[in-house]
Amino acid sequence: MSRPPHRVVVIFASAAALLVATPAVAADSGASDWRATYDTIMMWVNFVILAALLIKLSRKPLREFFATQRRTLAAQIEKLEAEKQQTSEEIRRIRNELEAHRARFETVRDKIIAQGEKQCDLLMAQARQQAALVLNTTRQRIEANLREAGATLKSELIDTAIALAVKSLPRQITPADNHKWVERFVEQVGSDNDTAK
Repeated sequence: MSRPPHRVVVIFASAAALLVATPAVAADSGASDWRATYDTIMMWVNFVILAALLIKLSRKPLREFFATQRRTLAAQIEKLEAEKQQTSEEIRRIRNELEAHRARFETVRDKIIAQGEKQCDLLMAQARQQAALVLNTTRQRIEANLREAGATLKSELIDTAIALAVKSLPRQITPADNHKWVERFVEQVGSDNDTAK
């Protein structure tokens, strides 16, 4: 037989303390009515039984629910990590292209210098314009890719969060919960009206 959970031991200890204290209080107050003591004892016995049943019956479904959520989130994190890796590889590729363009620029510059002093200024200006255009285009592509990846990631995270909320909330809110919230609201409105008078 397994050892009872800590919460059950605390509940039984509390109930035993109340059972012991209730007759003593009744004896001190001079009450000889056994029915009140019996009702109190039975109320605590019923409470302990109900608490034990709730703990026993809800443990496995809650454990399974959290395990499923953990697996789902782990899969989503793996997917996002893969997308992040893909985006990092794209950035590396773009940086390599940038380096290739810079190398090309250096080659063009060396050829321009070798062709002569007379056309040096003209060719240098053309090469600088071309390099600036390549750098600007590459920067724009990098920024566009980063913005697109960020927007996609945000969109997927939002969609995933909404989907999880839509799936889990209807299962977690029962008609009894709904009824309880309506009663609280009505009580609050009633107390607000009494305070306003």
